[in-house]
Amino acid sequence: MRLEFPTKYEVDYPKENKKYYSQTYKKDIQRVLLEASKNYCMYCGKNLKIDSNFQFDIEHSIEKAGDEKNQKIDFLMHCKFNLSVACRSCNQIYKKRMIEKLKAEIIEKNINCSKLTCKTPCKEYLDIKKEYLNLNSIILQPMGVCFGENRQCKIEYDLLKHIFKPLIDEKTSVNEVNFIQEHISRFHLNREMFSECILEISEMIIVLIEEFGENISISSMIKVLSIQTYNNVIGEIYIKFIDHYFNDVKQLYEFCKLMIVIDYI
Repeated sequence: MRLEFPTKYEVDYPKENKKYYSQTYKKDIQRVLLEASKNYCMYCGKNLKIDSNFQFDIEHSIEKAGDEKNQKIDFLMHCKFNLSVACRSCNQIYKKRMIEKLKAEIIEKNINCSKLTCKTPCKEYLDIKKEYLNLNSIILQPMGVCFGENRQCKIEYDLLKHIFKPLIDEKTSVNEVNFIQEHISRFHLNREMFSECILEISEMIIVLIEEFGENISISSMIKVLSIQTYNNVIGEIYIKFIDHYFNDVKQLYEFCKLMIVIDYI
């Protein structure tokens, strides 16, 4: 049993190209990125809204700072396709740790953008991204990463083991598995106890069933669960999983008890 963790986001980008990392236009890109991520970090899934206050950074997918020789050069600073929303731990610590810089000639060749409008990433940006991914195993957001012929790089949450791991199929190579696993390790997905919201939801379901009996409908429980706030996007995904796969209250009750027992083993 697994949940698919988000590794790509559909962003409704503005058509115009502006200096989106500047204070003047940052709110424009910030709004569409938060809408796409539903106010969660695009890398670890952490809730970015705490006690009615947003705590996040506008993050550069391909790091904007310099190259292997010159740390002072900034490039792709304002490119809208190179911006995402991330919690401060992911942006300021995990994503910047042990990063390989691009070669100077790549940056010098592609440092300026002269287009006034665009709706999709240009070839120049995609070429830079490809070079960057050859150096760094990171599922860059918000567009994610594809292997081969448009096979999206994916992560799953194993409900029975309470861990994140690569979501693979028969076409996935060893190198691709290693790429995803390095991303999981970089962002500490299995160290931050994101199973807490899974347990919280499971406990709430158990309480509801014990209080109202097996006559309570699953749809009623879903409504109650859906208005709550969770510390990670995996909580919302878990609720959708329950809504999709369960139609028997007794089976759901036993499943939720199993989730709690497994976490303590």
